[in-house]
Amino acid sequence: MKRFLHRMFRVIPTLLAGAAVLFSSCAGSGAPQPTHAVPDGGRETHTDSNAPKQIASDDLIRFTLEVYDGDTEDTEYGKYEFSLTEAEDGGFRGVFSFLDSQQTFGNTFEFEADGDFAAEVQKVIRAYDLISLNGTWAQTHGIPEGAGYDLYAAYRSGETLSSRDNASNAIPHEAFAAFYNLFYTASGAKTYYATDRLQNLRYTVYQDGVTVFSASVSTLQDGTVSWTIYEKDPGGETQPVSSSGTCDPALLNEISQLCETIGLYQIEEYPRTSPAQYVTLDMAFGKRTVTVRNNNGISEAQNDALLSLRGIIKQYAAGQSRAAD
Repeated sequence: MKRFLHRMFRVIPTLLAGAAVLFSSCAGSGAPQPTHAVPDGGRETHTDSNAPKQIASDDLIRFTLEVYDGDTEDTEYGKYEFSLTEAEDGGFRGVFSFLDSQQTFGNTFEFEADGDFAAEVQKVIRAYDLISLNGTWAQTHGIPEGAGYDLYAAYRSGETLSSRDNASNAIPHEAFAAFYNLFYTASGAKTYYATDRLQNLRYTVYQDGVTVFSASVSTLQDGTVSWTIYEKDPGGETQPVSSSGTCDPALLNEISQLCETIGLYQIEEYPRTSPAQYVTLDMAFGKRTVTVRNNNGISEAQNDALLSLRGIIKQYAAGQSRAAD
């Protein structure tokens, strides 16, 4: 069992779509557009000679940093977003998001903050002289999304800070760690992960190498349990069906108890087998993750238990809570 902080679950489609929106657009760096075709691997750089390297104001009204970093005590490599925007009521709205390097695990937390929090963010900007990056832009064409950084800040004075590079990261790792600590705590993510309960899972059934059933069950920031299901006829006679919704939180408790009763948490790695239906189950308990497969010599009873999860999840998704029976 390997400990992660944010490798908590394979993102359900709605969250992944949201993350794609967050991470596909520039943070507001005002990058110039190329005037000619640039081949894959080609690199363009630009420096705005009019961009100041000193900003007088500390009155931050907007801040966004999208950055590929990690590998601290509690983080892994991936794409992080730290965002803060002043609201009409004078407070601030913040976002803390993460998507791992394989774009399969992640979460998004939204929160409210005040001027004191904005002042702490500005202190990090100054402490690591991020203003010196102002006006620099670089792009390497033809590389996958998810690397580099995109930085933008705006001040009440009208001054702005912007810098971007989609291939390398000029943000000091210490600055990343400081932003992470601020947003991780203020967003409620720290409290969210401080549990040993089963919070999220991803369950997939394959037949002849084809996904015939896939389900994600996730505990959201407000405690709501959501689910998504994808189901496909292995014979290809009907169209695949996708659905989503919310369900009784007892679903996660039932699955956790079943896995514990049948001994699935104690599965060791044995020589691989070739079951008729290959099943994967990824579970997250706060910072701890457990992965179970049925191709590693598990018992027949354990295999039956794994296969039974399909029916249990579908029953809860249909609103027929077994716990209420």
